[in-house]
Amino acid sequence: SGDPSLITLRPRKELRRIVIGIAAAIAVIAGMIAVGLLATEKEEGRQIGSLAVLPFTNDTADPANEYLSDGITESLIDNLSHIPDLAVVSRASVFRYKQNAAASPGDAARELNVQAVLTGRIYGPKDALIISTELIDGRDNRHLWGEQFRTRLEDLSTAQATISRKIADQLRLELSGPARAIVAKQHTESGEAYRLYLHGRYELNKRTGDAFERAIGYFRDAVARDPNYALAHAGLADCYILQSIYNEAPPSRALPLAREAARRALAIDESLAEAHTSLAYFEMNFGSDLEAASREFQRAIELNPSYATAHQWYSRCLVEMQRFDDAVHEIRSAEALDPLSLVIIAELGGVYADAGRLDEAVAECKRALALEPNFAFGHYVLAGAYLKQNRPNDAVIEAETAYRLGGDPRSLVRTGIAQVAANRPDEARQTLAALEALSKKRFVSSYGLATLMIALGRNDEAFARLEQARAEIPPGQYQRLLKSDQLLGAVRGEGRFPR
Repeated sequence: SGDPSLITLRPRKELRRIVIGIAAAIAVIAGMIAVGLLATEKEEGRQIGSLAVLPFTNDTADPANEYLSDGITESLIDNLSHIPDLAVVSRASVFRYKQNAAASPGDAARELNVQAVLTGRIYGPKDALIISTELIDGRDNRHLWGEQFRTRLEDLSTAQATISRKIADQLRLELSGPARAIVAKQHTESGEAYRLYLHGRYELNKRTGDAFERAIGYFRDAVARDPNYALAHAGLADCYILQSIYNEAPPSRALPLAREAARRALAIDESLAEAHTSLAYFEMNFGSDLEAASREFQRAIELNPSYATAHQWYSRCLVEMQRFDDAVHEIRSAEALDPLSLVIIAELGGVYADAGRLDEAVAECKRALALEPNFAFGHYVLAGAYLKQNRPNDAVIEAETAYRLGGDPRSLVRTGIAQVAANRPDEARQTLAALEALSKKRFVSSYGLATLMIALGRNDEAFARLEQARAEIPPGQYQRLLKSDQLLGAVRGEGRFPR
C-alpha cells in the first residue's frame, strides 16, 4: 500500500531514524508548549486555556513530504488535547487554514476563539529534517516561545522516550500522573510503523473511497511491523466506520471490522479515546442496548474531553434515544472544539431537524453552506429539513445539488423522495432507474431503494429490497428503522412487513 521509494529518496535505515526523530520532536514540542503556556500563566497572571495548532507547512524540497507536515500537526493536536484545562481546537477547523495560508495567527485566534496559536514548518536537507515552531499569544500577537528541532541520526531510536520522560518531569506539579503519562507516551518504537501510520492518517483525511482503501493498507502495514501499535489499530477502526458513513461499504460488513480493530487497540491501550469512540459507534448501530453505547461514548469523553468526534457521534446516539436536548448539548460541545468543521455544523442542523426544530435546522445548514457553498453533506441535510417543512421543491434542488457535488447515492434517494412529495412522479421514476443502474457499479443501499419504491407505490419490489437490506444494515439500526422511519409508514401495517 504505497511504495516508500515514491515518498522519499532516503535510504531505509536513515528514513527510520528520521521518522523516529520526528516522533521525538513532536513529543518535545508538545511538552515545551505546555511548559510555555504554564509559565506564561504563572509569570504574568494571564491564563491561557485554549490553543489552535495551525497546519505546519512543508518547506522541504520534496512535495511528497506533505504527509509529514500534516502528520506532525495532527500528532501535536492529539498530544496536547490530553492536557487538563487546555482546550485544543480539533483538526477539521485548523486545516481550513491550509487553504488560507495568508491568514495571520491573530486572525486565526479570533476566528477560532482561542487565546494562543502554534505555527510551524518543516525543512532541511534530505538526510535530516528541521521542525521550526512558534507559539503566539493570539490576544496581542506576542511571541511566547519558539524553537527548532533537528533530528539526529546517531541516537534517534531512544530519543522519544527520553524526551517524553523529561517533559513529564517538568510538568509534574501541573499534571496528574496519568495525564503526564499520556502526554509523554511513545506509542511505537518502530520508525517504519510510525511513518506508515502518518501516511494512513493523511489518506484517511481525504474522505474518498479510494483514499479509505489506501489508508487501510497503510494502517495494516503499520500493525504488521508493530502488532502492539494501538493507534494504528484505532486508525483501522476509523477507516471502516467512515467507509460505512460515506456509503462506500455495507455497514454490516464494515462495522464488525471496526469493532475488531477497536478491541485490539483497547487490549493494548485502554486509554485510547478514539478506540472507545469506534466501539461505541459499533454498539450504537449493531446492538439494541443504546445505554451500553452511551456508556462507551462517555468513557471516550472522560478520557479525552477535547475529542470532537466522540461528542459528535454521541449526539447521534442521544437522538436515537430520543434525548434531544442532550443531543443538542453534545453536538454543540463538538462545535466548540471544532468551530469551523462543516460536518459538525451540518450535523447540528440534522439534530435540530430530528428534534422538530426545523427553522434552526435550516439556519445551521445555511451557515455551513455560507462557509463552503459546495459542501455536499450540507445540501443533503438541508434537503431533509425542507422535506420536514413541507417544502418539497426546495428539497429537490438541495438533494440534486448534494448528489452532483458528492456522488453519494443517498442524495439520489432523497432526490426521488422529494420529487414524489412535489408531485413529480415521472422524475422520481427516472431517479429510481438511475439508482438501479448505479447499483451495478457501486454499493447502493437496498433500504434506500426500498423507501423510494414505497413512495412510488411499488410495494412488491420494496419488500424484496427490505429483505435484502437486512443483510446490509446492522441489526440494531435495522430494527429501529422498521419501527420508527416515517418513510415506511405506508406499508408498516401489511402482514408481509419485515419483523
